[in-house]
Amino acid sequence: MVFCFIIIGDKDSALIQFAKAGKYQSSRITAAQGAYWSGIIYHDNGYYSKSIEMMSQYFDISNGITWMPDESTQAMAYYTQGYNYLEIKDFKHAEDNFTKAARLFQQNEGKLKNKEITDKVWPDAMVRLGDCYFKARKYKDALSWYNQAAKTHNGDFVYALYQRGIIEGLVDEPYEKIITMRDLKSKYPLSEYADDALLQLGNTYVAVENIDNAYKAYNELIENHKK
Repeated sequence: MVFCFIIIGDKDSALIQFAKAGKYQSSRITAAQGAYWSGIIYHDNGYYSKSIEMMSQYFDISNGITWMPDESTQAMAYYTQGYNYLEIKDFKHAEDNFTKAARLFQQNEGKLKNKEITDKVWPDAMVRLGDCYFKARKYKDALSWYNQAAKTHNGDFVYALYQRGIIEGLVDEPYEKIITMRDLKSKYPLSEYADDALLQLGNTYVAVENIDNAYKAYNELIENHKK
């Protein structure tokens, strides 16, 4: 009954039913799912601190449970918790939770049947983990996760390629950055990052004093990406 409220979008009623059910739970799996979905609803409504609290309850209840539906596993909970911490600018705790999510997705790769999770959520966890390391200026770790995300060719993998190029520039590898940005704009010309890649390509050519190719990159940006 309570999950019907989620399906039809009545999240307030769902929260009320989860709270009532929590007082009379005999099944740990059901209790854990109640805490999980309450955390999801609070997150979706922007109550990130409350969502953090509910996800923490979920971890306490679900510890030791060997099976949960794909949509409410600990990996998914850590993923949501990572976003909760991102929203409140606590990047260290976000990093910790995305790390746990990514590792659990990897450990259970053969068991996951939900394509939304394997093709979108898992790659996104890699990207967000890369972002956390990037924010902390841990470029080697960030590059590792961006590369893993890019290899999936799922989710926001083109963004991961773009970020790889940015890091290559930051660690004084301009020619590697040129290769990455050139590949991005050639292979994914319709991507939202293609124009940014061309700009970065032009700037990097200028930095290495390759003015002819810089001109070509800027001209391509002007001609193909007119606003």
